[in-house]
Amino acid sequence: MRMLTTSGADGRFSVANIPPGEHYIETGPRPGAEEAASVKILADGQEITDLIVEASPGETISGRVVFEGTSPAPKSFRVIASSPDPGSPGPMRNFDNTQGVIDEKGQFQIRGIYGRATFNAVPTAPTVGGPGWYLKSVTVNGENITDIPFDASTARGDAQIEIVMTDKQTTMSGMVKDARGQTITDYTVAIFPARPREGALTARYTRIVRPDQQGRFETRGLPPGDYLGVAVESLEQGGQWDPAFRKQIDPVAKRFSLSEGQTATVDLPLAD
Repeated sequence: MRMLTTSGADGRFSVANIPPGEHYIETGPRPGAEEAASVKILADGQEITDLIVEASPGETISGRVVFEGTSPAPKSFRVIASSPDPGSPGPMRNFDNTQGVIDEKGQFQIRGIYGRATFNAVPTAPTVGGPGWYLKSVTVNGENITDIPFDASTARGDAQIEIVMTDKQTTMSGMVKDARGQTITDYTVAIFPARPREGALTARYTRIVRPDQQGRFETRGLPPGDYLGVAVESLEQGGQWDPAFRKQIDPVAKRFSLSEGQTATVDLPLAD
């Protein structure tokens, strides 16, 4: 959920009907300036008045990227910071050609980071052919935060991020049969992490896949780990995030594991 408002000439703003819970007030840089803000608030039914939102240049995040694999390390990659919260402004508010660029030593720097962020390395331009590179891990000062949002306000200038990329992608494919053992060609596959980590984002470990005309499904680049997979006749858009759907398919889902670079064939059941 996202609500937009603008401030008046005196800098004052007002937002009504905020649902209960934790929210962030986000501001963008003014024209000609490089200051923004990200402030957490708690809505509990009481009015919040005279809140001061103080803009700042944001935090500077630096670190290095390591490419692990049999392929030569790519030369045109950059690090990006993304918001873990759907609908929220991105944590990067300043954009220029130097932001996040990885130099010949693997070093990078991003200026003006606000709020919560996740990190990845991506090509600076679309690639033609050649190997794909996938996120393996992200650590900050040695702590694994690959799927845990990083709060930029805690950086204090000493956060050193290491991003490890790999060209050893996983490939998982299979077929789906009905109760009579007949192969079916019209279904939707849902894949979930078997044991989600508390506080971690599960988007990288969750997939919705449709079959080809022969009834075979395939997905690439799932991180190594333990999974549950199931096929259903249909699924509403975004239905994979519904806890009721997850609870419904858990008893009939098939458990499987993927290791780094593994190609696996996993035939899945069709849930009633």
